[in-house]
Amino acid sequence: MAGFETAVAVDIDPDLSEIFETNFPGSKRLLLDLATCKTDQILKACNAKPREIIGVIGGPPCQGFSPIGKREKGDPRNRLIGHFFRHVGAIQPAFFVLENVPGILDKGYRQILRQGIKRVSAKYMIVGPIEFNAWEFGAATRRARAIVIGLDPSRINSFEADDLDELKIEAGKRPTVFEAIHDLPEPYPGLWREYGRTPERGRKGDYARLARALPKSGIGDNEVLKKMKRGSVSGFTETKHTPEVVARFERTSPGRTETISRCPRLTWEKPCTTLRAGTGKDKGKFQSIRPIHPEQDRVITVREAARIQGFPDWFFFHKTKWHSFRMIGNSVSPKLSEALMRFIASRLKSDGPPVNNRSGESADRIGTSGHNR
Repeated sequence: MAGFETAVAVDIDPDLSEIFETNFPGSKRLLLDLATCKTDQILKACNAKPREIIGVIGGPPCQGFSPIGKREKGDPRNRLIGHFFRHVGAIQPAFFVLENVPGILDKGYRQILRQGIKRVSAKYMIVGPIEFNAWEFGAATRRARAIVIGLDPSRINSFEADDLDELKIEAGKRPTVFEAIHDLPEPYPGLWREYGRTPERGRKGDYARLARALPKSGIGDNEVLKKMKRGSVSGFTETKHTPEVVARFERTSPGRTETISRCPRLTWEKPCTTLRAGTGKDKGKFQSIRPIHPEQDRVITVREAARIQGFPDWFFFHKTKWHSFRMIGNSVSPKLSEALMRFIASRLKSDGPPVNNRSGESADRIGTSGHNR
């Protein structure tokens, strides 16, 4: 959406990456362990040589650094930080972007990040680490991420962390839960539902209208787009609650947390708290704690969570709610991502390849690595 094309996307989790090529036809997905694979495998998959990939984006696992986890320094997933920089050093992109939870900046963990950066600091100007909040960039959630950006000065015009403050939305215009989900229908036994109502007029409906917009040519699944053109959207499979749970939800006021389930109740005129992911098959299939709808006595749907996180409605998630919420909870908000990527695109030196605007010219290619579990 910022004009780049993904040359290859790499992840170890087949469930969370299953629908990547559905949403991005023409892009390639590799199921690899980034801790053990060689960079040549990645370059070969996208028919590229070192320096031919314009950017590398990575989200190494955050579980070892997150304050809601065990924070074990010996967690083997923590080593993926170092392997990210190993691959960056071999691919030699014009830029790289690394994201993680702010907990990686805490004393005792920051050294892991420093050691990784040291592997590439001779060739890259390092911007950050910077802590960003997705709400400041237009998502309806207070979700903080730590970002590190590396620039090859010969191919990218340099910038500083303060320059990125210009991308933030004015405080009084940052979106609320109401703006994100007010136009969405209630849950349903099936996956698809008709929208049912139109977004509010004026600024309060802008968030929803943008979410409903069809993508530029070349991204999105044809069948999904056909249904959207007929007024339907995915992600509404209901969660069935017992009468006891419904009664507890009913007694929970907006802005409060239900004491047994620990589900927070959303407030219409405020942003959502950080959406959580839950665990994978290897950790016992624990589902994430999901927020309670502001006025209906139920947890939010997949599509409501996606809207809050900043995903467009054409983005299709896994067929099961569990994996869908894992995808959303592990993601960086597309609102934040697009803002950063558009800014980086604007800093490409004029003698570099043009960013693709889907009108036929060549595109800068990026490689992405997901959460390696």
